[in-house]
Amino acid sequence: RIGPDRVFTGDDQRKDNPWFSQANRRKVATLMEEIRPIAEAHGASEAQIVIAWTLQQPGITFSLCGARSPQQARENAQAGRIRLSGQEISQISEAAS
Repeated sequence: RIGPDRVFTGDDQRKDNPWFSQANRRKVATLMEEIRPIAEAHGASEAQIVIAWTLQQPGITFSLCGARSPQQARENAQAGRIRLSGQEISQISEAAS
């Protein structure tokens, strides 16, 4: 987890990557604030909610997720059992746009 105030310096590849810009990291932090109560309501992690939201998008048949450990892979897989309401999907979609 990289906060919006972290500064990348030297030869860190994230320094010039737009995905890691301070503006984008602030946007992601705001999105996570919207997702957190939804995650709590489902007894899930924010990552699981993001995966569930992705899987419930029209035309999406799978979500390719990375994992750093077998435990994280199992947690990611459990996201497939989460059913978000239409209101939750809309709330996340609006926050992400």
